[in-house]
Amino acid sequence: MRAIINQTNNTLLTTSSASIQLQEAYQQVMLKTGDADAIQTLTVQCDAIADPTQQAECLQNASWQAQEIEAQTDNRSG
Repeated sequence: MRAIINQTNNTLLTTSSASIQLQEAYQQVMLKTGDADAIQTLTVQCDAIADPTQQAECLQNASWQAQEIEAQTDNRSG
């Protein structure tokens, strides 16, 4: 029973962490471009996933993609 609780807690922490990273990247892109469409699409796709493990993976990938969008924005403006 303890293993199930620990696994659930780890999954929730991973999901929360990835969600926070995505929010931070989203805010950075918004500050730089004012265009939220790309990041919003990533967020909606992850929100639609019911399985917590898959959702955490989706959020991690979305965070990485958001950071890539931010880097591309930096390259265009710099």
